[in-house]
Formats: sequence, C-alpha cells, structure tokens
Amino acid sequence: MSTELNHSQSRTVRAPVLIHDRHMRSFAGVWKQAKATLVALPVTDDENHDSLDHLLLHVMRSGRNDLTNI
Repeated sequence: MSTELNHSQSRTVRAPVLIHDRHMRSFAGVWKQAKATLVALPVTDDENHDSLDHLLLHVMRSGRNDLTNI
C-alpha cells in the first residue's frame, strides 16, 4: 500500500480509498463463497438482509456513499 501512496498527489484522500478497496475485495470474496455454498442468512426485519443479493447491494451502495463523502 505504501508504494501506491508515494505516487498519489493527495495521500489524505488516497489512503482511505485504498483501505476501502481492500475491504470491498475481501467482502466480495466472502460473499462469493457464501453464494456458492448457499449460505442462509438469519431471519430479520431488515430488508437489506433478505437475501445474499440484497446484502451485496446494500454493501455496494454503502461503499459508494462512503467514497463520495471522502
């Protein structure tokens, strides 16, 4: 990560973007495993957790919102 920061004009912005990218990629890997093994989510009233697809959409929207606020 540090080599990527050396070439950035704004390290203040670049650092959280790199952290976000790392965590989103990690989530994507776990989500793909859950989808492949047909993991069932616990029952909840939160519509964002109705299915793995809804959960993915929720995380992607939240990630987008986080990036636009940096």
